[in-house]
Amino acid sequence: MDRTERPFAPRFKRLWQATLCCVLFGGTLTGSSTAAQAAPAADNGNTALVLPQEYRVASAGVTVTRLRLYFENKRPETTVKRNAPSPPANVEVEFSGAGLLEGFWEVDDRLLAKVSLYAVSGKSIVIKTPETTGIPTFDPGTHRVRFVITTPGGAQPVEAVYFVTAEEFSMFSVKPVSPADKAAIDHGATTFRWETGAPADSCRIEFFEMPGEKPVFSANTTAAGKYTLPAAAAKQKFHPGKDYFWKVKTLGPGGEVTGESMLRRFSFGPGTK
Repeated sequence: MDRTERPFAPRFKRLWQATLCCVLFGGTLTGSSTAAQAAPAADNGNTALVLPQEYRVASAGVTVTRLRLYFENKRPETTVKRNAPSPPANVEVEFSGAGLLEGFWEVDDRLLAKVSLYAVSGKSIVIKTPETTGIPTFDPGTHRVRFVITTPGGAQPVEAVYFVTAEEFSMFSVKPVSPADKAAIDHGATTFRWETGAPADSCRIEFFEMPGEKPVFSANTTAAGKYTLPAAAAKQKFHPGKDYFWKVKTLGPGGEVTGESMLRRFSFGPGTK
């Protein structure tokens, strides 16, 4: 694919008008991008680049001014067990104006996914690694994930590192205890309990409308084996008579997932406790 700037076709302008769209797809990207010398910016240990004024290149009205790449722990490094779920990576792009923004994710110099979006007027957007082609965790050792902007040109790639341990990830190392599977519980404050096979720095409980979808609610807790869903959250996020699913993940000191439970189903009744 030619990385040079291309005319922005009128029909695409109409299609993307006042819309932010992000398309992730597989394939091979060829060519090279122009890299600029960028001055690192202090950002609490996060990877950040502030582009010098002479390299703030605009494409169809968009000017990229700053990039920051980080994992869920908000840092540019993390540790995961072998064959653990892919650690999501995020790149925050600060910009001015509006226009086409293109780039790609890569891991260890291998293409992971392409990105193409129309950035509307705003201050920043966050682009995540795709769930369908997540960051690989099968190979122990240190690995590098990078995000490269190809349109507009002039932005030096940002990168982060992750370390895969030789210890194997245990998928169902957490055992849900209560409520029982398919339980109908009062629509209010409810305590969820579980058991872990080994001590964990913290746990994350997640609630879903359907398996595989994004959580409708989640929370981290350091309490040993339990979490009480507040009544306010139960009323705002969950509807009585509707089925939901919950599971628990154990987290390491850097926020990495070290284990998780199977899904359990439940529903809220008309209770008011």
